[in-house]
Amino acid sequence: MGQIAWQWYSPELWRRFTIVLRRRLAQALGLSETATRRLVRVQFAKVAEFQKRGLIHFHALIRLDGDPTDENAFPPPAVDLSDERLAAIAIESASAVSIVADPIVTGDPARLLRFGKQCDARVVVRGGGDVEGELSDRAVAAYIAKYATKATEDVDPGAASAGQRPHIANLKRTIDDLASLARRGSVEDDQYSLLGKWVGMLGFRGHFATKSRRYSTTLGKLRSARRNWQRRLAVQRLHGTGPATDSMSDDLEDETTLVIGEWSFVGMGWLDSGDALLASEAAAAAREWQEEQRRTSQSNKTE
Repeated sequence: MGQIAWQWYSPELWRRFTIVLRRRLAQALGLSETATRRLVRVQFAKVAEFQKRGLIHFHALIRLDGDPTDENAFPPPAVDLSDERLAAIAIESASAVSIVADPIVTGDPARLLRFGKQCDARVVVRGGGDVEGELSDRAVAAYIAKYATKATEDVDPGAASAGQRPHIANLKRTIDDLASLARRGSVEDDQYSLLGKWVGMLGFRGHFATKSRRYSTTLGKLRSARRNWQRRLAVQRLHGTGPATDSMSDDLEDETTLVIGEWSFVGMGWLDSGDALLASEAAAAAREWQEEQRRTSQSNKTE
């Protein structure tokens, strides 16, 4: 029960951490929170990793930006705060937050949840890594990418029960049983009635990758860049031309229709384990919905 409570509440624990971090940052600067927001904004990118035992923990990059109205995309903060002090504030904030998890079933105790003693914060140096113990931006990006995908290989929450490690299979069955109790109104708190939606994620109701709005470019811009690249590539293949024709399609509008006269086989399967995980989750959700529809239909007939 404790593990399921942790999975369920961990996104809220992270949200509270970001709130406390901003408050403690203002205290460290000797300013009000309102005044601090005019000078500096906390930005972050976070990934959630499943440990082998199925528990979620977080890896995050935290950055301070300046005035969001500055013409620069990522202006430096207009405050005097060292990187080491920011790391210390992050550790203090993580240690300060907690949440009381309501009982899952009748007779189950309430639980006080908080981040563990293994919280760690280190300074990331752009282009660094030459000094022993120094973390470069590239090394951290590779580390986060590695563990974000490693989680899907170790746990594979969206996979079928067959072939899973016994602990993970038992955990999913327990969550499914609790979801069934919730549907019958036997669960202590109504909020757990949505547990059934997250069986495939072992009770974790967050996304595996999140970021603050201004940490980096938006997903919309990434999708737009991907579409433009695909259009340029299609034009090049159609006309048999090389990179010199790139500029001819830079300004293609969304309404542009490209006629492809030739197709070639590139490959099959998913590009990476993350795509495979999302597909497995979608399939699992579809099966759960169909099962729920079947149960509802049988219940109506019985009544």
